[in-house]
Amino acid sequence: MDTAIAEYALIGLEAQKREINEKIEDLQQQLRGRRGPHRARNLSNGGTRTTNGGTRTATATTQRRGTMTEAGKAKIAAAQRARWARQRKAQQATARTAQARKGKVLATAGTAR
Repeated sequence: MDTAIAEYALIGLEAQKREINEKIEDLQQQLRGRRGPHRARNLSNGGTRTTNGGTRTATATTQRRGTMTEAGKAKIAAAQRARWARQRKAQQATARTAQARKGKVLATAGTAR
């Protein structure tokens, strides 16, 4: 085997090794922090990641989520109350139809005697 080919193969394998090590490190950080996929990553080097060539590139911003306003909380509460009201109305309608059927069955059973 030519030494030049072996050197190029070694360079390629080292690059792959770096990529794999970075992926392992990212996974370990996620496991330690138990962060979900929806949150921005907080990288220790100021929001940058090292690529194969050693240069740093910007990644996802590390903005914190803001607190919910009172108006937002009120909208969510009103929507939930409306959902509960629809649920109760549907259950009551189902109960009324079941009682009506039960009453019909009893009424027809009483006339059959």
